[in-house]
Amino acid sequence: MIGKLNAKQVLKGEGVVMQDMRRQVRHRCSKQERVADWILQSVSRVPQAPVVKILTLLVPLLGFSGGVGNAAADAIDFDRQIAPLFTKYCVACHNSEDREGDLLLETYNDLMSSQRDHPLVVAGEAEASQLLRVLNGTADIKMPPEDQPGLTQQEIGLIRQWLDQGALNSPESSSGAPRLGVPRIQPAREQLAAVTALALSPDGQTLAIARFGRIEFIESVLQEKFRSIDDLPGKINALSYSPDGSQLVAATGITGLYGRTDLYTASGDKLLRSFVGHHDIVADAELSPDGELLASCSYDHKIIVWRVRDGRKLREITGHNGAVFDIEFSPDGAVLASASADETVKLWNVASGQRLDTLSQPQAEQYVVGFSPDSRFVVAGGGDNRIRVWEFHSKEKPQINPLRYTRFAHEGALIGLGFSPDGTNLVSTAEDFSMKLWETETFSRSTLLARQPDVVSGLALSESGDQLVVGRLNGTWETVSIQSERQALRERIADVQATTTPSQVAGETELPETPPDSVEEVEPNDLFAQAMALELPALVHGKIFAPGEDVKPDLDFYRFSAKSGERLLFEIRAADKESLLDSHLEVLREDGSRIERVFLQAVRDSYYTFIAINSDAVDGQRLHNWEEMELNELLYAKGEVCKLWLYPNGPDAGFTMYPGEGKRFTYFDTSAITHALNETCFIVEPHPPGAELVPTGLPVFPIYFENDDDAMRELGSDSRLYFTAPQSGNYVVRVTDVRGFGGQQYHYDLTVRHPQPDFEVTVEMDEQSISAGGAGEFTLRAKRVDGFEGEIHVDVRELPAGFFASAPIAIQEGQTFARGVIRAVSSAVSPSADDCSRISVTAVATIKNQTVEKRLAAFERLELVKTPEVLIRVVSNGSSPDFKSDDLPTELFIAPGETISARVIVQRHDMENVVLFGRDDSGRNLPHGVHVDNVGLNGLMIRANENEREFFLTAAKWIPETTRMFHLKANKDKRSGIDREEACWPVILHVRKPVLADNQSAKTP
Repeated sequence: MIGKLNAKQVLKGEGVVMQDMRRQVRHRCSKQERVADWILQSVSRVPQAPVVKILTLLVPLLGFSGGVGNAAADAIDFDRQIAPLFTKYCVACHNSEDREGDLLLETYNDLMSSQRDHPLVVAGEAEASQLLRVLNGTADIKMPPEDQPGLTQQEIGLIRQWLDQGALNSPESSSGAPRLGVPRIQPAREQLAAVTALALSPDGQTLAIARFGRIEFIESVLQEKFRSIDDLPGKINALSYSPDGSQLVAATGITGLYGRTDLYTASGDKLLRSFVGHHDIVADAELSPDGELLASCSYDHKIIVWRVRDGRKLREITGHNGAVFDIEFSPDGAVLASASADETVKLWNVASGQRLDTLSQPQAEQYVVGFSPDSRFVVAGGGDNRIRVWEFHSKEKPQINPLRYTRFAHEGALIGLGFSPDGTNLVSTAEDFSMKLWETETFSRSTLLARQPDVVSGLALSESGDQLVVGRLNGTWETVSIQSERQALRERIADVQATTTPSQVAGETELPETPPDSVEEVEPNDLFAQAMALELPALVHGKIFAPGEDVKPDLDFYRFSAKSGERLLFEIRAADKESLLDSHLEVLREDGSRIERVFLQAVRDSYYTFIAINSDAVDGQRLHNWEEMELNELLYAKGEVCKLWLYPNGPDAGFTMYPGEGKRFTYFDTSAITHALNETCFIVEPHPPGAELVPTGLPVFPIYFENDDDAMRELGSDSRLYFTAPQSGNYVVRVTDVRGFGGQQYHYDLTVRHPQPDFEVTVEMDEQSISAGGAGEFTLRAKRVDGFEGEIHVDVRELPAGFFASAPIAIQEGQTFARGVIRAVSSAVSPSADDCSRISVTAVATIKNQTVEKRLAAFERLELVKTPEVLIRVVSNGSSPDFKSDDLPTELFIAPGETISARVIVQRHDMENVVLFGRDDSGRNLPHGVHVDNVGLNGLMIRANENEREFFLTAAKWIPETTRMFHLKANKDKRSGIDREEACWPVILHVRKPVLADNQSAKTP
């Protein structure tokens, strides 16, 4: 035991150490060794006797034999035998985070410095040590507590023996650094150590490769190693060069014990400084762009910001509830992003440590995070296999950073992301051995790079962006050229025309239509080879019934010819002819094979929550992870394809599907069906047949040319199918009953013709009376014919004096309705019938490059109400309306992705109850993609005895620049006592890009 004296005990001089040594020698030594005791007693009388001289006398005398020799052989090793017991039973409470009872037991130094009135450790006297008394229950308290597992008698005996031997530290730990108490196990055979990280110098000349405990420096051109650093304590999780290439940062430590960040010269010939402060291994460390600061993160949930020049810890950032795996400075160094096991990404102000935002959309731990080189985006990925892209707004103060894109990227967890220096591409790597190259305009197109032989554990891009350096867990590394893939990705154009919506039938190449020939079905035609020939256009009177067929249902086949690209429309009419048929249509090739119409590649997975959805429901569709979905995206569920029209507006709401009212539409002629609670669904993107698809790890669904129920919900259970011939030739259309039924009453008319796109518009106005100084709402409803989806403009002219319409009004592309108001000035008088008869309403659209104009019947009668219950105005914040004047409408400005506020103010007339404006539909005639936000469970309302309410408008990030008039409407309701609907004067909303909207504010001219 004398040979195990450490530096700390030497410095204690003749005091406790000498007494402990004498006590141990008397207790254990033989007669021969009593001489050593005599020497100790003699020397102890000499003040500050050099312990080295004592050892010089004792070691030859004892010769490491006899009693002391056996004691040394049986010596207890603190790191291997005692520290694991503290870790198992004590450290959970007595650590640097909790420090219960102000007691710290993580390391030997912690234990020896935790001395009290009753010494925790008395070296050489176990029974005098408070530590032993607490463990065996002879002290006032017993630890661990009664409800926790306690030490066994054998384990307590081991601690007693260690205390009696002098409570010494392990010889290997004399440096004070914690050491992992596990045995060293030599591998059965030599193998290449895994690459755990790598970094490429900015000039591309030097490659640093990390393996366990070692950094190798490779001359990148010759690929020859010229230096290595071999004294690192454990795994190296990250390597990075400073922006100027003069320094290299290595993140290392020992898992579960401590973390260390080393700063070297670029070539590794000199260690400049070590930064030690984490209580677990460092997961990542990065230098700020100016090289003044270093940030490190760890499995201990913390981020530490250091000053490089003196190694001073500037601040410790806490807030994550899990390990922090990755960090990165923003290009200007002002913001730090962190990715954590707590399934969040957080943004921090570097100067103050203030949290700027928590990005909480991820659904699993986040392993990597980064900023785009132009500071527009924050990008992260992790265990949920997705790449998420947020707009980066909180650059100086706390602010919401909206989620811009979510892409299901790999079948395994994402573990690596890297931007090309010019920011045009992003490389992602995953645990499934895959790598992808992405474009960064919309992050929607990607190229699958060569599959790797093992997990890519290190990734670096060259300054040109045309080369990747990858390191793998099998110990290999490689330089990969991606120049051709980048070029191919730049040239790739998404060709989804003819696959996106039914409007594709309204193209420029439609053929002139002649009246169809009417023919009767000729049996037998229930076999493919017996298909009845048709000359197009055609009208067939048929029946799903064949005389004598009692066993199997009838199938009707019809053969026709079509040219490549020719578009045809097939319609079944049966329900309006009192038929029992529930029809199904499908077009087949001449050989009977099915024809793929489109391939739908899933890019996000989800499922229905809270309630099941019937086949008619247009709203209330609650989808898991809906925050990552965007309007106009296609949703695939069990064969049905529908389209997102309006976001959930409040905690008790779901998506509204197209068209926004009535029964929901479907797309690609799929049919609406019922969906069960928890049924899986997917956000999908359409691709034409034959397109080369990059795997996402999610399914690809083929859609064929078939239809059960009309997608536009106009024909009930009858079928309507749009067909585009993939090549010139003969085709066959099959007519069946979807249930397999048939009989004399299963008759139908089948029409085959070319689409003739057109439209019809009707005007609806529930309240023909308008308040003086107020407004009344009217609705424009469009019936789109044969797939016409273009914009329709409606104008209202020749209104009576004192009356004005919010016109012209556009029924936007793909929409089926719009709303407007007719307002009356306070001095207006009731118009006569002749005045109303002169009102002109016209609808105009462009079809096949030709202008089509239609005159509409509307507003045959208008009345004026002199004493309205309420008058309503919308104003910008800080403005007040003058209900007596006839000022111009309020103007508001909003940018895509922005939320603005305004106020709705009412003037009451003998009515003090609540004023209700609706919930999801409270914003009337807003541009598609703009909605009234944060309305709550009760919707937008002004409470009883109040006269105003602030409300918020949010614009989707994709919405184009436009100008449109909208309004609010007070609804008739028993709670309010309002007997007639009242609308506000129209508000002009300008949607402008941020560069144009920054200096504009909401205003009332």
